Amino acid sequence: MERKALFTSSFSFRPPTRSSEASRLAEILPEEVKKAEKNVTVSLPAGLDADLKWEQQRAAAEVWVEKGYRIFWEMQLGLFKELKYPLGVQTQFLSLCLSLEHFCETLGKQFAEKTAGLCLYRGSADFSQGFLWDEEQKQNYQHWLRAAGTLQEHPNRKIHEERLRALFCRDVCADYLELMGRHLPDTFEPSLLLDESEIESPLTSVQLTNRERFPRFKLALKNGSFKEEEEQAKVAVCLPPVSVISWIPGLDNCLNTLRARRLSYRVIPEEQLTAAWDGLDYLIVSADFLSQEGRRKLLGFCAAGGGVVSLEKNLGLPHEISMEQLLSLTEAIL
Repeated sequence: MERKALFTSSFSFRPPTRSSEASRLAEILPEEVKKAEKNVTVSLPAGLDADLKWEQQRAAAEVWVEKGYRIFWEMQLGLFKELKYPLGVQTQFLSLCLSLEHFCETLGKQFAEKTAGLCLYRGSADFSQGFLWDEEQKQNYQHWLRAAGTLQEHPNRKIHEERLRALFCRDVCADYLELMGRHLPDTFEPSLLLDESEIESPLTSVQLTNRERFPRFKLALKNGSFKEEEEQAKVAVCLPPVSVISWIPGLDNCLNTLRARRLSYRVIPEEQLTAAWDGLDYLIVSADFLSQEGRRKLLGFCAAGGGVVSLEKNLGLPHEISMEQLLSLTEAIL
């Protein structure tokens, strides 16, 4: 029976035997699975109460491998809604890390050549949902706000506070995942499966899923109405440095416009501009939140023949145009 997955076909299964059951399972594989680069998902209970035996999952994986499939492992660690204790509880963290180490020493070794990937988190891109707020995290939040300094606020106070909490929880959970990821060998490229479907603002969506904040992980986005489009897009939106948490109305309006007109685009963190601008004709930037380093990178982009679309004010760069001018060119370049 097929169930929805974020970027690899996934389905529930009954523990198979090695003989006739294997043939039966091969026959009932849905077409979506057969066409998905022959990858299947096997979920592993790995939370605090899990016994980590995984014999049923091992048997299932052996069947799929025999049929030519690669395994995408999904570690069910309980992150973050199902955790029993706040993130600061060290024994909980160490227990989850032991689950990862046990996987690496058992199934990870056995199926090393047949592993398509490893997921540590599947859930909302808004990590504030289900976040456990103890006194330590409440104090950390206040320190985080003070360190951010003066912020440009969303005109709706409630939305402003909600998005700040979401960005704080992103930082906390990203650090937690980063520490967990250090318990994996370099041969694994762990993944995070992030659901953006309940995030209304396109700006908040791209800030919460800023790849610069999750450098160790491969991100897969589900229901991302605002996510970047195909790699061949000729236009990209430059996301301000990850430290910027202010509300940026010009950038939010720009993303809404691109979405409404169904125009292809990419989202590139400022920190990754030089490495990621190949194939682009135009970069859209928020002039008010561009760093000096970012400006130097834009000069290099212009020198290579690229154009810059500045949202709030003119930056005085070569080949600089307005958003209105870009939209008038969309028939030719998008």
